[in-house]
Amino acid sequence: MSDERKLLIILVLLLAAVVIAWLVSLMKRAKEHREQVRQEQARRDTAKRRYVSGKLKDYVLERDDATCQICSMVTDDGTIPAEVRASMQSAFNYILGVNPVSYCYVSGEGENSVRQIYSGIYTTRAKLDPYRCPDGYVTEGANSNNARDLSKFDGKCYIDSDGEYTTNENTIYGNSSMIFLTATMISWLRTEGDVNADGVCDVLDAVTLQKWLLAIPGAKLTDVRAADLNQDGSADVFDLGVLKKKLAEAGR
Repeated sequence: MSDERKLLIILVLLLAAVVIAWLVSLMKRAKEHREQVRQEQARRDTAKRRYVSGKLKDYVLERDDATCQICSMVTDDGTIPAEVRASMQSAFNYILGVNPVSYCYVSGEGENSVRQIYSGIYTTRAKLDPYRCPDGYVTEGANSNNARDLSKFDGKCYIDSDGEYTTNENTIYGNSSMIFLTATMISWLRTEGDVNADGVCDVLDAVTLQKWLLAIPGAKLTDVRAADLNQDGSADVFDLGVLKKKLAEAGR
């Protein structure tokens, strides 16, 4: 075999090796692309399910998710699905501090809570010295979509700053959703007859209800609905009678 023929065979083999390596690389990139597409689709499907069911685990009160979650509890037969209740409880806990940054996203609630809010009123116009924000305001919380530069972790994309609207803006939809969610939680935790909302139904509730019915100045019912023991739609002397009977039977 001549040297030229040997050289030609070697060149052909080298070319074949290059082509094979290129095809293998191309197939690998195609496989990686398909995997990326699959993961992206899975992420979108997960985000869609979170929006529909309100499972606010990686973000909180973003757009109207909380409102959609709460409204989803209304069903034809009037019951609340267990998964919806669990999701709402999880969202409530998340907002109050059970989250990756251990921060309560309601200002003034707890030791580690929001102290600054993004607001034209409290940030610039009020010119408060020293600066302070009112208690009870709900902020955006961790925002992985618009504050990715704060952390590589979705749940930690947060900073307590009055200059950061992506995490600390107080919005109407955010606060209204939190009020709705809080009201729902209270209704689930309500103790019948606990008109002063201290967690127990005792003689203090009977005294409070009696004073309120007599219109004694300063008397008020913290939870009026808890006073409607006979469930006729109003709190009156008949409910007081039911409450006293209930306490007597319980030996209180």
